[in-house]
Amino acid sequence: LNILQRAGVSNPILPDTRERLISIPGRIGAYDFGARLSELRIVIPCAFVYADSQEELEEHIQGLVDHLLDEFNRPQYLELEFENNQGKVWQVRYSGSLAMVRNVIDGEFDLSLVAPDPMPEITTT
Repeated sequence: LNILQRAGVSNPILPDTRERLISIPGRIGAYDFGARLSELRIVIPCAFVYADSQEELEEHIQGLVDHLLDEFNRPQYLELEFENNQGKVWQVRYSGSLAMVRNVIDGEFDLSLVAPDPMPEITTT
């Protein structure tokens, strides 16, 4: 895809929680019915590289779009595994927006992904 990962991946240790608290009028505080883990949001700083012309950069951009979307132009699920967490595989899809800061024949962007199941599959390699 002619993409390099820039420094600074936002890969939280744990996702946000969804609190289940009920406030009762006249009672101080709330009843706690526990919490559950929310989806995991991952942001990967990326850059398009190796384009020799504006047209080639546009081809690289379209290649990324084709990789992230299915034939109905909906975000499709992909497997994500980080080099420093080998064996942990998240099922992720594109989420949010995808803006790019363009330079002459390259561009930088932040790829926002969501893993609905925040606990990664553990694979044996």
